[in-house]
Amino acid sequence: MVFVIRILEGPITWLLCVSLNYYEKCAGFESEEECSLHELMIQVRDNTLAILKYKNISDTA
Repeated sequence: MVFVIRILEGPITWLLCVSLNYYEKCAGFESEEECSLHELMIQVRDNTLAILKYKNISDTA
């Protein structure tokens, strides 16, 4: 399911600075350590990937 979402929608994460495949540096910060959301969004990304890893299209029906 992760592969399908990436093909159709792009990044799994909301912030590209935590994306594994579509990484872009945040424009608002000199370093990612300055961002209060960075670590949280890594956790969100990792947990989302863990859930989607074992799902397939038939699970959505």
